[in-house]
Amino acid sequence: VYRRQRQMCIRDRAPTDPTTSLPTRSNPSPTERPTRPTSPPTFSPSSQVIPHFPPENLLISTDQKYFLTWVIRNDVIFFNLTAKTSGWVGLGINTEPSMIGADVYVGWVNASGNVTITDRYSSENEMPQYDTVLGCLDNIEVRYGSQTDDGLLDRFTTILFSRRLSTGDACDVEIVDGDLYLLWLYGQSAGSFDPTTGQISEYTAKGYLHFNLFTGCAEWQPPNYYLIRIHGVLMLMAWLMLIVLGIITARYMKNIWSKWVYLHLAIQLVAFLLIIGALVCIVAALEWELRFTHTHNILGLFIVILTLFQPILGALAFFYYKPSSRGSRFFPDILHWWWGRILVVLAVFNIFLGVTIFVDVTTLAYVFLTIWLIITVATAVALEVLLGQQKEHKGPHIGYAQLEEVTPVKGHSDGHDDEHDNFDNPDGDNTGNPKESWAVNVI
Repeated sequence: VYRRQRQMCIRDRAPTDPTTSLPTRSNPSPTERPTRPTSPPTFSPSSQVIPHFPPENLLISTDQKYFLTWVIRNDVIFFNLTAKTSGWVGLGINTEPSMIGADVYVGWVNASGNVTITDRYSSENEMPQYDTVLGCLDNIEVRYGSQTDDGLLDRFTTILFSRRLSTGDACDVEIVDGDLYLLWLYGQSAGSFDPTTGQISEYTAKGYLHFNLFTGCAEWQPPNYYLIRIHGVLMLMAWLMLIVLGIITARYMKNIWSKWVYLHLAIQLVAFLLIIGALVCIVAALEWELRFTHTHNILGLFIVILTLFQPILGALAFFYYKPSSRGSRFFPDILHWWWGRILVVLAVFNIFLGVTIFVDVTTLAYVFLTIWLIITVATAVALEVLLGQQKEHKGPHIGYAQLEEVTPVKGHSDGHDDEHDNFDNPDGDNTGNPKESWAVNVI
């Protein structure tokens, strides 16, 4: 539901009269159009009070499931909200990119077709309260709502309401010719609201838009955008680079470098710290709340919890390693290997899910991830064919022997078999001189 910042303006300059009709743009960008037509519904006899919504006044959420149109007539503004949901639909207005202090409007259509649109105020990061409960007024003047479906499986809920630009109410934000923050949000299912008490469930998706309702200049600016971006970068570095490199080090470098284990530990430790840092960033971006509205969120937390056990298994495998042991133990060695591999697979899958939710240029992101996946698999196959899994040696790490030097060593025959050595004088020959032989030092 988050998009990289982008600037767009519906018109170059604001009219001096807010009732002036908005000019039609030529060749509008396809990315600024919904995938399905969302023209205003046909209204009942009271439609004479409903103005025409210019198609230029159309904003689409970054998840392509929420559509907002508006129009200003004299001192009244009309909002038309459509969301791909059978639950509630909401719009918040604030002078800051925060839920706290937001003027919120929430509406839904129940199973009987009855429409409810409420005027609320959010004093905390929790469900907004009715203005009337807080001692303010309900300043909604026109109310309308409907539900439609696309003939397939998708249902759309539309609510339309109006209010004065300046209500003079302490619970309302004055709409001026300047930048405001629009908060779009909605609940997913029909059970996300209680038509009797007015209680609503936690939102399924939301986002902020830095916007001027008079000029139409908008800047997508999601809450704590840079924290979300840092979260993604840290996770990409940890899972797609460092952890994969650590696995390659452990599997293919045992016979190449005797200190491979320390390199492996260093790489995985840095990756682990990056994962913890990424978790802190995303929780801070979500205002220090754990929300499970997407599979990405649920699976991500599950992966982080499982990741906490991996360093423990690795430490046990390191400290309980015995050069004299034969084969690998299931615990902790084999369990440590497969635990790590399963985590990598789950993490890569979850990164794809994260791209779907949080990135606007999903095609480019998918291309990048696909190329990375192909390169990684090809590298693993090549290493497996050329080197194969390297096993621990008994004693020092020895393999791919390279002659460092040839040194005389006492006490061995000089190239002869043992049966030809002088057993009467094992420290030398019959003359009493110590025998010398050649031994190879390997690294």
